[in-house]
Amino acid sequence: MAPSYRFGKGPIVVALEATLRNKVTFDKLYADLTKALGQITSAGDTNFTSDFKTQLAQEQRDHLDKDVFGEGQPDQIAAAEGRQRRVVYYEGLKRAMDLALNLG
Repeated sequence: MAPSYRFGKGPIVVALEATLRNKVTFDKLYADLTKALGQITSAGDTNFTSDFKTQLAQEQRDHLDKDVFGEGQPDQIAAAEGRQRRVVYYEGLKRAMDLALNLG
């Protein structure tokens, strides 16, 4: 029996697809992204955790925080690159959501 998702699609992407499919959770994620990006713009980083992220398993949150966004990195360059990735991910997802909203 095949999994409920295509091979290569991990649990974070599956959760994101489910969030984006529902109008209420879509709108909440959009508001959360807007809030986080506002904090990043004003303070250079964010300590805000979205409802989407809190619904992920701890292992998945750790993967995003440490492996993708570089939190807790002793190397300042790696930490700065992680923060920049966070901005790119958040802005990219928000722009894609803007397009979806405009398409109706």
